[in-house]
Amino acid sequence: MAKGDRKFFTKKVMMFTGVLGLALLVYLNTGKADSNSTAVVSVMTEKQSNPGQQNTIATAWQWQNPPTKMAKPAQIPLPEFDEEYIYSALKAVKLDENGDVILDHYALLALDKTLDNNKLKLDQQDLADLKDLIKLALPGKAGEQTAQVGGDYYLYLGAKEEFHSLYEHSNNVAKNKVQYAELLSVRELYLGTDAAAQLFNKSNADANYMFDSLLLEANTSLSQEQKQQQQAAITQRHMEQTINIDNWQDRYDLFLQEKRNVLRSELTQEEKRQQLDSLVQQHFNQREMARIS
Repeated sequence: MAKGDRKFFTKKVMMFTGVLGLALLVYLNTGKADSNSTAVVSVMTEKQSNPGQQNTIATAWQWQNPPTKMAKPAQIPLPEFDEEYIYSALKAVKLDENGDVILDHYALLALDKTLDNNKLKLDQQDLADLKDLIKLALPGKAGEQTAQVGGDYYLYLGAKEEFHSLYEHSNNVAKNKVQYAELLSVRELYLGTDAAAQLFNKSNADANYMFDSLLLEANTSLSQEQKQQQQAAITQRHMEQTINIDNWQDRYDLFLQEKRNVLRSELTQEEKRQQLDSLVQQHFNQREMARIS
């Protein structure tokens, strides 16, 4: 996928995923639209109280005194590449109850921020020093895991740049989808199957949503109604892949059934809103609603 391709890809991802947050809440509260109902639910509009302290690298980081600095080689054009810089970039990465690093989309963003390949040019010794610094500030398995995935990810970034340079510009969606599948293999090669799947779970789901939506849009053999039905299925699949809530589908289906009963009742609009707000709180806790929104 060449530079022009990536611009096309990014533009389409933004176009389709930029509305997903709003669409998800609308879908959650209205389901498949009832034409005879204008009831709209206001879901969790107030700020969430802290649903529980989440352990992160920030809570586990052990500062050295004074902060440790890497021997900054000439090829790193950053004014500072030291413990404070690395802490700032990685601090939001979450740890589970066992102290293991949670490799999710937020960890991916942190790795991108830390190891931006356009700014950093690390040789083998530089990379070893970086990993040692991380393990010094994060003793135990959290540091080992962060250092390992950080080193692997930096090598992957270099391989990704080389991968992109091999492809010419194309607006062919099917061809781009095949190329993206090849990029998945590159990720697995450098990061390992499990780490690649966890880090890029959301990115892969967003990409598949985009590809499937574009291919559906371009399909001239389907009626508009058929396209709408298939788009709803694509959106539902994307929700299931990214929302990461226990037993989501069964709970969501039950919520929809009860919601339809409320919408078709003879209650006033205000009473319907109150009933729907109550249903949301019955089926989803505050942490889950924060994740959905």
